[in-house]
Amino acid sequence: MKKRSSRGFTLIEMLVVIAIIALLVAIITPAVNRALDNSRRIACVSNLRSLGQATLAYVVDHNQQLPFINSGSGPGSGYANPPWFNLLAPYAGAVVKSNISLESGTDRVFRCPAQRGNFAISYGPSIGAFVEGNSHLLYDQIVSPSQKAWLLDVHTGHVYFFNPGISSEVWAAPRHQDRVNILYFDGHVGTARPQDLEENRPLIFQPSRR
Repeated sequence: MKKRSSRGFTLIEMLVVIAIIALLVAIITPAVNRALDNSRRIACVSNLRSLGQATLAYVVDHNQQLPFINSGSGPGSGYANPPWFNLLAPYAGAVVKSNISLESGTDRVFRCPAQRGNFAISYGPSIGAFVEGNSHLLYDQIVSPSQKAWLLDVHTGHVYFFNPGISSEVWAAPRHQDRVNILYFDGHVGTARPQDLEENRPLIFQPSRR
C-alpha cells in the first residue's frame, strides 16, 4: 500500500493566497474607517447635545445670561476669563482645574473624539455671542435660536472664541468627513460643509441679527 505523500503550498499558491488577503484588506479597510468615523461623529453630536442642555441650564440659573463673559483681560482672551467651558463645567459633570483648563477625565464632553492631539477642548463659540461694549447678550435676545450657532468644531487656537468676520477656514475644523458639527442655541445639533459656513456666516454667527 502506497503512502500518500504530503506537500506544502507551492509558491504560486502562496502568492494567490496573499493576493486574496490583500484584496480583502483593501475592501474591508475603507468600510472599517467609515464606521469609525461615523462612531466618532455620533459621539461628537452627543457631546454637543449635552453641552446644549448644560447651556440652557446655565441660562436659567443666570437670568438669561449666556456663559460668555467679558473680563477685559486674562489668559486666552479678554472675552474668556473665565472661559465658557469653565462656566459650563458644573453643568456638564466636569471639574475646573484652573482658569483655563478642566480636570482630565472629567472633560470628555468638551472633547470631540475625532480631534487629534492632547488639547482637551474641541469646541468654540462665535464672538457674536457677546454684545459690543459692557453689556452681555441675553438668551431671550437671540433671534431664531434654531438658526443661530452657539458652539461648533474648531481648531485648538479658537476654543475661547472665533471671529466669524474672517474666513471659516481659519477656525472651523471639519473633522467629520469634511463636515463640521454645530450646536445651535435651541439645543439641536446640525452639520455643515465649510462652504456652507462661508455662505451663511453673516446669519448663523450673529445671534441678535434678524
